[in-house]
Amino acid sequence: MNDVLKINSNKTITITGETIDALLFHFKALQSDGSTVCAIADLNKISVEAKVIRRGRTVPQFIFNGFLDDILAVQTANSTRDEVFREARSDGYTIAISLGGVLRLGVGDKLQVKCKVQNTSFTSLSTTHSEVEFETVPSNGMPSVLNIVEMIPYEVGTTNVDENLGNNITKIVLCHDFTTHYDNSSKAKPVSGINLTATGFNKDVSENQVVLENNMAIQYSPSSNVKHLCIYDGKPISNAKLRASLNTGVDADAKIMVLKKMAV
Repeated sequence: MNDVLKINSNKTITITGETIDALLFHFKALQSDGSTVCAIADLNKISVEAKVIRRGRTVPQFIFNGFLDDILAVQTANSTRDEVFREARSDGYTIAISLGGVLRLGVGDKLQVKCKVQNTSFTSLSTTHSEVEFETVPSNGMPSVLNIVEMIPYEVGTTNVDENLGNNITKIVLCHDFTTHYDNSSKAKPVSGINLTATGFNKDVSENQVVLENNMAIQYSPSSNVKHLCIYDGKPISNAKLRASLNTGVDADAKIMVLKKMAV
């Protein structure tokens, strides 16, 4: 299905009877002349949520519920997809949020998607000429577990990471700076290395090794840079715990972003 959302409005879209694997948003972001594409200012001024309500149930299962830049940070880490999404087209930007699997909505099931785009998400945006075009991305695959996006906040100023991340974790990303890429950043870094433990798994390595892993993931795009530091990207691990010492205190925007597999 497809729908259109207005800038600065809060609209809920209900999807039924489909089999999909992603949600696509085309942000038509134009200035007052109706033709000049706006620059991206802050994608975390865009709130977005998706929740599934199965037939006969009243409690929804959220797939994600947060801000767009946070969601993209964990979904696109270890790839160059973020650069693709930020490349301006003739009238704006097209961004797809993956579900990490195939969602089939049977009789009585529904997926509710809510998105609010503040006009300050883009520079000099004209609300008269701009809007958001939404559509689902169909799939012919078999239903599967999905990627659930979770955000773990820090206490501002902390220099110590000691977090229980839970079960079925497939990706862990440190998002400490949304203004520049990792090597250029002067914000908090795990310069003494990281320790990630889980059932049957232990990763106790230096920052250099983690940075190299991230660079190797994008090695076929030499002009690309690591934006956020991906600590883990692999098969599901359980009882995951992350420890690290940071070289300076984190600010209010810093967080850990996690993907975990879950049946929805």
